[in-house]
Amino acid sequence: MNEPASLTLTDGTVATVTEYAVEVLEEDYGIVRGRVKKGSTGEVVLVSPKRYNGKIVRGTKEVPLRDLLAIHVYNTCPHLEEKDLLRFQIVDGDARNLMPSNVVKVMKIVPEVKERKPYTRKQVTVLLERPEDALSIREQEGLLSEAFPQMRGVAYAILRPDRESKTGSFSQADDVVQNVAMSLLNQIRAGTCDSVSRGQFFGWCFSAVQKAASWKYEALAAGVCRDVDHDEAEILLLRVKRLEGDLRERQGLPVDHGDSSPLDGVDPVWLAKQLEKDAEEEAKRARQRIREEGGRWDAVGLKDEVSGIDLEELVTSDVESEDETELAA
Repeated sequence: MNEPASLTLTDGTVATVTEYAVEVLEEDYGIVRGRVKKGSTGEVVLVSPKRYNGKIVRGTKEVPLRDLLAIHVYNTCPHLEEKDLLRFQIVDGDARNLMPSNVVKVMKIVPEVKERKPYTRKQVTVLLERPEDALSIREQEGLLSEAFPQMRGVAYAILRPDRESKTGSFSQADDVVQNVAMSLLNQIRAGTCDSVSRGQFFGWCFSAVQKAASWKYEALAAGVCRDVDHDEAEILLLRVKRLEGDLRERQGLPVDHGDSSPLDGVDPVWLAKQLEKDAEEEAKRARQRIREEGGRWDAVGLKDEVSGIDLEELVTSDVESEDETELAA
């Protein structure tokens, strides 16, 4: 059955297959001849099955004779290996030589599975000992207090106010300096600062604040940072606006009513003076609190939001005083 036999091709040549293959092709698939197709990769013999798995095939569907023989006649590739099969190949390159020994299978390349590295516990970083000639922690704390005003100057130079681009302000620079100072203080007390001289320590402080201020500046310029500095006047106006809304609600008026305002009878000059006076008193209380806590605040540049004055009480008292004046008159 494995003796060579010929299958006629349309170009007048023949394809060499086994006698058993000629019988199976004719009885099971209705194939008695084939044709040679030339392509970019060489010649290939194609056949048109008239039957497949006992059913009639409609149309002229062509399949490579090499693949049909390898799978259904020669059993070159078992069913379990079909998922890993890439293609069939002719050994000697002659498309007409379709004997079993000349048709071989080419399997897919199985990717190499890298074994996972065994888990190893991360080594604990050993802190290096401080140099013997390094400044003591007490000396470094004193130098940090001395370097703080100069660190503020470095931050001011980077985050200088710019009305056009809004890329910095003094209050934002103060926040940066305070955060950097607290971070440096924690490092000093942890013993990680190994500065051996005053100049080296100052350079360490200036480098840290310059890096933080530059990062803040880049974030503001890129629009990533959304920090907003509220002006004191803006805060006061917002408080007055809230007060007006509360009075409208108590009087049964809509909040967005624009005809009249419960604050129309209040003298704006008098209200502004009262708010300014309250702000000064709040600043004094802040200074006194810092002195009691042992700190030092030579100049309070950022006043807290007005919180000690009852605006409603001020408005009510002012309206009542005006009514009494009118009655007396």
